[in-house]
Amino acid sequence: MNLQKIRVKEITDIFYKYSKAGVKEEMNNRPSFGISFCESGKITYIQKDTKIVSTKNNVIVLPKGASYKIIRQESGFFPVINFECDEQICDTITSIDADCGKIMELFFELKECYIQNYTLESLSLFYKILSEIFELAPKDKFSQIKKYINGNLSDCSLSNKKIADALNISESYLNKLFIKHYGNSTKKYIIEKRLELAVRYLGENRYNISEICEKCGYSNPYSFSRAFKNAKNISPSVFKKTLHNR
Repeated sequence: MNLQKIRVKEITDIFYKYSKAGVKEEMNNRPSFGISFCESGKITYIQKDTKIVSTKNNVIVLPKGASYKIIRQESGFFPVINFECDEQICDTITSIDADCGKIMELFFELKECYIQNYTLESLSLFYKILSEIFELAPKDKFSQIKKYINGNLSDCSLSNKKIADALNISESYLNKLFIKHYGNSTKKYIIEKRLELAVRYLGENRYNISEICEKCGYSNPYSFSRAFKNAKNISPSVFKKTLHNR
């Protein structure tokens, strides 16, 4: 999703909503696109099995036609801009990391112009907000995901959901990034990196197979040995012996 390529047809609504902790809501077939920020508090959007958390460090993009639940976890204020544009900009609720300080300033300017019915000024300010989000968002989300995975290879419960939750993105967005930049699934990447780590540990000859299995995120030696043999056509124990007999 490239916010710089959005062509906005109109702003349909702007509001500055107080969110009370404990309140739950449902949205069915959202009538327009939306962008939501967090000035204070915390809410979670649930779309199918995916959870997206809204905090002061991210911007939430809400797709037109989406159905989802909202759980208000911590009381606070959440500005929302609803709008129409020429094409579908995303299929699922998407979180973009951004420092919302400057965005909040622009929001209040936009809100005032919208109330005064200054259409052109309102659109101009909204485009500034979109540009600000794009500029402040990390240029390489894929690098952040890889860094998180590489730092948690020993976690045998590492999954798409866990990765997506940790980085405040949807699982579908995670999958799209991996197909685009890696050419394969997240699961394949995790296996590849775990086996690279296993080869390094086997070469060091400091750990036995059970210890290497644990360090590489496998729940038992059998699953580790099977994964290793499938990839290398040799068992880890034979591989280790071959290395150290040379």
